[in-house]
Amino acid sequence: MVDKPGRLWVGDSAMYDSFSNFQNIIHQSQFTEEWYFDSLTSQSVYYAKIVADTLAIEYAWGVDSVTTGIQNSTISNPGFSIFPNPANDKFTLNLSSFMNQPITIRVLNMLGQEVYSEKLSNLRIDRKTINTASWSEGIYMVIVENQQKLFTQKLSKKE
Repeated sequence: MVDKPGRLWVGDSAMYDSFSNFQNIIHQSQFTEEWYFDSLTSQSVYYAKIVADTLAIEYAWGVDSVTTGIQNSTISNPGFSIFPNPANDKFTLNLSSFMNQPITIRVLNMLGQEVYSEKLSNLRIDRKTINTASWSEGIYMVIVENQQKLFTQKLSKKE
C-alpha cells in the first residue's frame, strides 16, 4: 500500500504477528548494487535491489553517455514493450530484441508473489500473449531476463 509518494507499506501485525518479527525480517534483508554498461543503449546503468522476506524491489538508473544526464533506464529502454497497458483479459509482450536468445518471463504481483513464469529456450517468436483473466486488478511487475540482463516494466491490470 502506498499512502504518500515514495512510501510503501510492506507489513503489519497480520503479516508478521509482532513488530519484533518484522524488525528481524528487515534486519535480514539483502541489498545489492552494481554499475554495468548496457550495450543496447550505450549507457552506464546503476542497478540496486533490496530483498526483504519475499518482497523484492529493484531499480535501475542510466547515465546517458551523450547528454550526461540521469534518466530512468527502465522507461527509456525497457528491452521489451507491453500492450495493451492497462490490460483486461490478456496482454502481449513485444520481444523482438530477444530473438534467438533463451529468456525467462516472470510476472510478480505487488506482494512479490509470482503469478506467471515461463522459460523460452531459443526465442523464435517476437510476441508472446499472456492471459490475465484470473488475475486480480492491480499493478504487476513484468520481468524479462536473458543471459546478460534483467528488464522490468510495470503492468496495470483492470477488471
